[in-house]
Amino acid sequence: MLSYDEFKTEVTARFMDFMGSDYKDHELEVMPVKKRGRQLDGFSIAKAGEGRKATVRPTLYFNDLYDGYLKTGNIEREMRRAAMAMKNGISYGKTLTGKLDYKNAGDSIIFQLVPRDGNDSLLNDVPHRNFLDLAIIYRWAVSIERAGISSTIIDNDLATVMGYSEDELFDHAYENTLRLLPPCVKDMDDVVEEMMVNRGVPDAEIENYRSHDSDDEKMYILSNSISHFGANLILYDDILHDIAFGMDSDLYLMMPSIDEILIIKAAPQVDPEVLAGFLCDIHSDEEDEAKKLSDCVYLYSLSTRKIFPMVSQSRCV
Repeated sequence: MLSYDEFKTEVTARFMDFMGSDYKDHELEVMPVKKRGRQLDGFSIAKAGEGRKATVRPTLYFNDLYDGYLKTGNIEREMRRAAMAMKNGISYGKTLTGKLDYKNAGDSIIFQLVPRDGNDSLLNDVPHRNFLDLAIIYRWAVSIERAGISSTIIDNDLATVMGYSEDELFDHAYENTLRLLPPCVKDMDDVVEEMMVNRGVPDAEIENYRSHDSDDEKMYILSNSISHFGANLILYDDILHDIAFGMDSDLYLMMPSIDEILIIKAAPQVDPEVLAGFLCDIHSDEEDEAKKLSDCVYLYSLSTRKIFPMVSQSRCV
């Protein structure tokens, strides 16, 4: 078996052979990416001399290919599979290219929250502002469908091409995020029961599942219509205030991933230390590092309409 460095060298040298003659004028570009402190080795392909912003191009990762190679021991198979994925990504990118209008992208700019800790490299390259222990960055949502979002992070170069300052990006995103991704609130019990039904769990077990907690201990999920980038809603005070007002209570907020906010009344019997442990369990089960967001339990004050960090998950890691 090849070591990772040997594998990476071999793929770099031979990958374009698997792309075929249609891509003979293309070359492979290696692009290191840092996600939550983990260094990943990304790569894409482009025509020689083509600008990095000229097209929508897929990025694959040597790390993922190497994991497959360790399971199969067949480097040619992994390169064939990667070449097929690259071709499919390029084909899809071509369908999007016609939609790219840099000068009129203002209506498609949305928020994304990322952790500040471990993201120095990213934040050096993108317009952003701090929020709590997080950072607000911006995405250009080229296409939004029920299944997900086709989008790209707006870095400093792209912001310059668009002609927007960070303040302007924020204003556009603040207006667009709610319009493009309308908010919704769900009872956690309802969500879990729906999952149980979809998995074929017997009716008797589903009936026994329903939580016997009091209303003060009910948990809710705040996200959006397609459950992507739902944690952005913490930036909208009116939404949080309406929920808190309806419950007549301060709120505990948790953002285990970029896709949702978990909400529970800040009732006397609800211990934020226990909620921090709950976050530990969620994050230990989460496989996608890129989706993990915050280790912290926050308090939203109904009277002051402010958010205060309470307990950090780092205490129990």
